[in-house]
Amino acid sequence: MLSQLKRVRLPALPAVTWLAWLLPVFAWAPLTYPGYFEFRSGFAPIFDLNDLARRPFDLSWSPSAGQAYDLLRGERALPYLAALFPRALGLSAVVSIKVLLGLAIMAGALGIFCWTRRRFGSWPALLAALVYAFWPFALSTVYERGAVAEIVLLGLLPLALWAADAACDSRRPGAVVALGLSLAAALWTQTGLALWFALILLVYLLLQPNGRRRALWGWLAGLLGGLAGLLPLIVQRGLGGGAWPDFASQFVYPHELLLASPLVRGTGDRPGYQLGLIACGLALAGLILARQAARRPADADEAGGAGGGNRLRIVWFASLLVLLLAFLSTTLAALLWRLLPFLARSLSYPWQLLLLTGPWLAWLAGLAGCLLLDLLPVHSRAAGTVPLFAGLLALALLGSYPQLNPPTTPVLVPDAPLAVFGDHELALLAVTTQGLPQPAPVVAANGSLSATNVVSVTVQWQALQPITRDYTVFFQAIGPDGAVWGQQDTMPLGGERPTSQWPPGQVVSDQYRVALKAGAPVGKYRALLGFYLYQTGERLRTATDDKVVLDH
Repeated sequence: MLSQLKRVRLPALPAVTWLAWLLPVFAWAPLTYPGYFEFRSGFAPIFDLNDLARRPFDLSWSPSAGQAYDLLRGERALPYLAALFPRALGLSAVVSIKVLLGLAIMAGALGIFCWTRRRFGSWPALLAALVYAFWPFALSTVYERGAVAEIVLLGLLPLALWAADAACDSRRPGAVVALGLSLAAALWTQTGLALWFALILLVYLLLQPNGRRRALWGWLAGLLGGLAGLLPLIVQRGLGGGAWPDFASQFVYPHELLLASPLVRGTGDRPGYQLGLIACGLALAGLILARQAARRPADADEAGGAGGGNRLRIVWFASLLVLLLAFLSTTLAALLWRLLPFLARSLSYPWQLLLLTGPWLAWLAGLAGCLLLDLLPVHSRAAGTVPLFAGLLALALLGSYPQLNPPTTPVLVPDAPLAVFGDHELALLAVTTQGLPQPAPVVAANGSLSATNVVSVTVQWQALQPITRDYTVFFQAIGPDGAVWGQQDTMPLGGERPTSQWPPGQVVSDQYRVALKAGAPVGKYRALLGFYLYQTGERLRTATDDKVVLDH
């Protein structure tokens, strides 16, 4: 029996499959940094995960840090429910979010690999997987914006497309089930974007020559199942529709799609919208080579139908889809969005549609690798495969390498903000007070507190979204008689950093000091802290008040 057990061997994985697992490691390696990052989402993912951990069975729960509730535009609960598993194993909320992001990156890369390998073979599929894993817009979504739901969605899209192809090509019910589950999971992640993807997936299935009826049943089950899973949320909270950034101000200038700048943060800057020169170049090469192969039937047959009629239809579909989605994200489409305002209701920003171009750019890149391989002479194809793809893979990896150095923050991430001001605009992260209350007050001859006593506070602020107005900070010392005995009104950092220049996610530390006026009584003092608009005097509200009360 022991000798029989020794002969049992696990099936050996091809070297290309090992590379598909190993090379995307570079895409998530920055997540191993022990601290946290200066995401544009700030610490909101951590706050939301901790909030869900306190009430994991609340069916009406929705992420609320830095965003108003909205069924279509807002994030949904599935990514944070997934992050609860490492949280339940004793990992911190910061590490749990990082684990979730790393798994999403790997799921997307492996999903692209498995999807394209069915059509192009292992080496072109590896190229497609790396183009997707190191796609500049995906890296910007991870390391610049920190958009948790969108990152998870990027991991789900290739899995749904892989399942769609498998459902069309085989009679196995598991593929149909996988298609339905992946589409439902996308709806439970980012509903508005998932509905756009569901429409794209429907067209893709209708273009398939065989087995599309089975796949369409899986598509319909996933759509209905996903919407059914949202019913408890809809019943308890409705469709939402709170204040969101102005949609019309978020269009991308066409040249921004092809910028090659690295990930750099600064005051008042915009996130990266690059589709990537390498991804677009390989996709264009795939389109051109596919057209050439379609004119050579003998070569197309030798390539396993790479230039066949149905393949060419999918090539045109993928190419036109990328162009359409890119167009809809730019200023060129502003008039169209104004004519169809109901479409804008499904998105927070028009450039979110760029996320849906990723799988198709990767697919076209894989096609380019397949057809470039077919151009090699038959007698030298075996010897030329590794050098060809070594160069292409290095190009895909190194082209996005500057974006793998995201800005970090040394600030300790709190479990929850002390307060959030405005319409999910400004978070108060930490407060340290000095001189409140006075442990040994200096008493003047008349029995009043000496005017030399000073109350000071050191705070940490964080913008949770872009701020368009300059707010004034007020800091008041309230005596035991309820009167204001000291007050400071100032712009942040003495006017050097007005709130309109705070990049979302960056922590701003500031200090405020007030000297108590002569005649201030001895006793317990409180401090009030908040923001107001100096033009009108209107204060920014928190969830319960228009200020934060600091006492001992």
